[in-house]
Parts: sequence; C-alpha cells; structure tokens
Amino acid sequence: NRLTGRVMNASMGIAYRVGNLTEAQIDERREGLVAAVGELDEKLRAAGPFLLGEELSAADCMAVPMLERYGVQMPFTAAGLDLRDAARWPGLARWYEAMESRPSYAARVQGDAYSWTAVAPVMMRLFGGQNGTLTGEAEARARRAEEAAASLLRGLGDGSEGEPSPAARTEAAAKIINNREAVVADATALEAKSQKELSRLPPSKSPAVDAALRAVAAALLSGMPPAVPPASTPDVLPADVAAACRF
Repeated sequence: NRLTGRVMNASMGIAYRVGNLTEAQIDERREGLVAAVGELDEKLRAAGPFLLGEELSAADCMAVPMLERYGVQMPFTAAGLDLRDAARWPGLARWYEAMESRPSYAARVQGDAYSWTAVAPVMMRLFGGQNGTLTGEAEARARRAEEAAASLLRGLGDGSEGEPSPAARTEAAAKIINNREAVVADATALEAKSQKELSRLPPSKSPAVDAALRAVAAALLSGMPPAVPPASTPDVLPADVAAACRF
C-alpha cells in the first residue's frame, strides 16, 4: 500500500537511527513522518476502517507488523508520536480497533505491549548507537523505554488481563514446550543479547529453569496452580526455580 509505504519510509530516519542528527534535523524528519501518518489517517477516515474499505485485506496484513510495533514504540523514539492518539488520528485509531476486534489477529498474532516496549531500547542501541552505546538524549529515550517496560512487567499477573480461555492456555503451553531449549539458553546466558536488565541464572542452573518451564506448561494445561518441585529433587532447588520464574 502506497500510504503505509510512505509511513515506513518517513520513519526510517527518526524511529531508531537518529545518530548525530541535530534537533533541527529531527524536527524536519518528524514533520515528514507526521505528514505521512496524516495522509494515511485521512484515507482511513474517508474509507475505513481497513485500508481498502470495510473488509480486511492483504494490505492490512502487510501493514500491521509495522503499525503494531510503531503503535507501542514510537512514543519512546526521537519522533515522540503516539500513533494511537484518537484525537489526533481518529482514522488510524479506528483501524487499530478494527484489527484488534478480530480474534484471528488479536488472539494469535498480535504482540503484547510489554514485549514491544522491552525490545524498543534494544533496537535503539542496535541501529542508533556506536557499538551499541547511546549518549545524551538518545540514551535517555532508551532508558525511558526500559523503565516503561519494567513497569508493565510489574503489572503482569495482577489479574487485570482476565482469565485466559482453555484454547489460549493450550497454545501458550505449546509455545513454552516448543521453545523450551531456547528459553533455557537465554535464561542462563553468560552474555545476554537483549533485555540485559533481567537477572539471569548461571548455566549450572539450567535444570531449575527447565523445571520452571515444565511446571508452568503443566499448570497451563491443567488449569491448576504450578507445582514447585520438592527440595529433594536432584539439581533443582525451589529457590532456583523461583529465580527462574522471576526471569
């Protein structure tokens, strides 16, 4: 879609890769992005809620990976824009709502706010830093994203998300089982590649991480609270399992 392509092109120089741009250059690029988003919003207001009208199409499926990510991350970037601001861009806000009303997207494809927020500073440092290091306002923006991610993480599990359906629990358990080895490797990595603020366990504690994942998968499938392995289990202590769960 031409309009979403314009948003992508306009975002490239301001979303993550700001480098040594001056404030004047950032302002100029922000104005270009605002213009591109405004044109997209105008189209959606006139003939939405989807990109080609009343029905979901391939154009929406192609655009959603970018717009979903930007809807969470853009406020933390140098652009400082909230693409989901209904007062400013009502057509785009209606598009987000229309996408999220479809279970095929919201229940199976859509990423969560914590994950998108947590990865934002990683992308900032990867694409905009010098050997992964940011300075000045760029570093401050990355830190604000990290603080926002930490705040979202603390709020998880407070019951506000509601009770997941059996199908959702089964699918989540399958994801844990299929990705078990990768999760164990990340949780015990000596040099983390992302989310470095998390407290990882030493490689010798891999059995505890594995036990934690098995307990969570079993709880998801049964609908019962996770069962912590007894202290007598070889190489798996409850304290280590608790540390794995905090990760």
